[in-house]
Amino acid sequence: MNPRRRFFDRMAGDWDVRADAERLRRRLIEELPHFGLAAGESILDVGCGTGNLTAELGRSVGATGRVVALDLSLAMIEKARGKRPAGPIRWIQCDAALGPLRGQIFDRVFCYSAWPHFPAPEALAGELRRLLRDGGWLHVWHSIPREAVNAIHRTAGAEVAEDLLPPAPVLCGLLERSGYRIEESRDDGTGFLITARKGALSD
Repeated sequence: MNPRRRFFDRMAGDWDVRADAERLRRRLIEELPHFGLAAGESILDVGCGTGNLTAELGRSVGATGRVVALDLSLAMIEKARGKRPAGPIRWIQCDAALGPLRGQIFDRVFCYSAWPHFPAPEALAGELRRLLRDGGWLHVWHSIPREAVNAIHRTAGAEVAEDLLPPAPVLCGLLERSGYRIEESRDDGTGFLITARKGALSD
């Protein structure tokens, strides 16, 4: 079994306790308006974990929208599904770079608190670009500072100890080379956010 899948399967049972899910939910509700989500959008939540962001995305897009939530860990998905979140949500257990989805079907992709766990970021950036409609948005987002993310991973277990979030300029460069235009970049004491838009590879 993939060691990261084994790690997250093992952690799924008490993940929300460790993350303080209620406090996280309040923060997500507070911060999501920044992205300007609209009813009817089609959104992919990559690395959805126990579905805390997924639930809020479902509420944001409403009955006319769609959310697809993808995670490597089946145990995480089962925990998320058990919460019975509102909205039209499809759950998929698979590696994000090997997903079964056809191209150009999403208005946005969120990668919330997950980017460091993907071992081939260039391949992931290309796959997410394939899934986005022209002009679609990619949001790589952490609610805590990059230094805090990396400190947690270094001590969480051998499976994720090297899963480090790169400085924003490094990730921005990777995304630009993959055919995105950077619209926003924040890497400070309040958190980490890169918003990029799908452009032509020749841009």
